[in-house]
Formats: sequence, C-alpha cells, structure tokens
Amino acid sequence: MNIGGGFCDARPARGHGTTHDALLAAVGQSVARLTRRGLFVIAEPGRLLVADAGTVCTRVLSEYASVTTRRRLVIDEHLYGALSGAWHDGRQWEFVALPRPAGKAPLLGLVSECAVFGGTCDSVDHFTPTRGGFDLPVNLDIDDHLLVPCAGAYSNSAALNFNGMEAAGVVLFWRDGADLQWQVSPLARKNEILLNALKSAAAPGSSGVL
Repeated sequence: MNIGGGFCDARPARGHGTTHDALLAAVGQSVARLTRRGLFVIAEPGRLLVADAGTVCTRVLSEYASVTTRRRLVIDEHLYGALSGAWHDGRQWEFVALPRPAGKAPLLGLVSECAVFGGTCDSVDHFTPTRGGFDLPVNLDIDDHLLVPCAGAYSNSAALNFNGMEAAGVVLFWRDGADLQWQVSPLARKNEILLNALKSAAAPGSSGVL
C-alpha cells in the first residue's frame, strides 16, 4: 500500500501547533496497524525531508506605489522559477528581509504591507499571502534581499528561464567540524550575496568550491 505524499514542511506544521516528529509518530502508529495485517507500506515524504533544507535568496529590483494601491515590490525571482510552487503546488511563500551588511543603514523594525511581484512582467507573476500583504521593513529598498524559507522542495528542480530570467543557482554549505564548507553551481553568481555571507562567516581553514 502506497500512502502517498502530502507531508508538510516545518512552517505549516508550526502553524497548526505540531511538529514533524508528532506527524511521523501518528503515521507510524497507523502504519504499524496495517503492517500487522500483512501489508507492505511505502510513502513519499519528499517535502518533509528536503523542504526545510532550502532557502531562496532574491533581490528587490524595483518598488512602486500609488494612491490606490499598496506598496509593491518586484523581485528577481518569479512564478516560473524557484517560486513555482505557488502555482503548481498551492504554496503560500513567506518573505523575510535579509539584514543589511555592516556599513549600511540597518533595516527598521517598523513594517508596512507590501505586495510582491516576480520579475517576468507576466500579469500572473505575483505572490499573495492568505490575507492582506507581506509585512516588510518600511525602508526596504532596491538591491536589498529577501529570503524565502522552506523552499527546498519543487523549487529550482521545476524552474524555467522564462522571459530570459536565469534560474537561481544552488549554494550547498555544511559544517566539517568547526570549518564551514560550501559548493556552488555555475549560476550562483546570481546569488553573490550568499557567497559573500559564507566567506564572511567562514572560520580559518574553511574552503569553497566555485
């Protein structure tokens, strides 16, 4: 018996007051009853395994507003790229402002409601939270960066270079004892902010493969 997929990532689990461990325990109890009856059970928990391991880093390309619309941000990711899960999978993405590097004016704690649009110029290329808009710092500006957590499943694997926009590169990093190691794909130049963050966080002896 294939009990299928539909396993959530950590964000909706937290939203429903539970955890991955609790969800898996409930599945395990049910599976135990089935296997005692002689059934062989398989599952497809791909999202649970990899979603939380991936975060999309995107840059603000432009901002505009009018007397009739709330603040609108255009980013360098899009619905056809690493954020396609909003379309084919019904994902409700979360956008989190990445703190500015040292030497730049910090982002303020005061927020305003924003709409977020992808950079392809397609009218459907926008992201809408469950209600209202995304609360982001009032001084968020062009060239600032937003992080999209829990994006390790069905993101770059389904991305297209729609309207000439390159798919996001992948930056893989891990700890080897006290040392930070990383490896990047050829397209990761788009995510230069990540590489700079890795280099600044690296301890002596750390290395990377570019």
